[in-house]
Amino acid sequence: MAGILIAGLLVAMSALLIPRLVGCVYALPLHLFENVDALKALGASEERARGHRATITVLLVGWATFAALLSALCVALVRGLGFYLVPRFRESIGSLLFVIGGTGSGLDRG
Repeated sequence: MAGILIAGLLVAMSALLIPRLVGCVYALPLHLFENVDALKALGASEERARGHRATITVLLVGWATFAALLSALCVALVRGLGFYLVPRFRESIGSLLFVIGGTGSGLDRG
């Protein structure tokens, strides 16, 4: 039940957040590189995004998905490396500390 409620909240939050994010996507570059006032940059960003919202949305969602998958892959690789290395360094506490500290693994394994 909690999972269903959390999923519903995530969908609702995404439905509210993504359109706002798409409208503001050009605000920071406008402010930094074209010296547009911060408040005016938000309005100008909305104007520039008009007509391109679908493309921007797909790119932002794709980028976020790719970043999450890449992060999960990196964590899995480091964790796998830790599970491989920790048993091989159990004889030396000094080496074991470096391996566990470097990989964050080994403490939850029996």
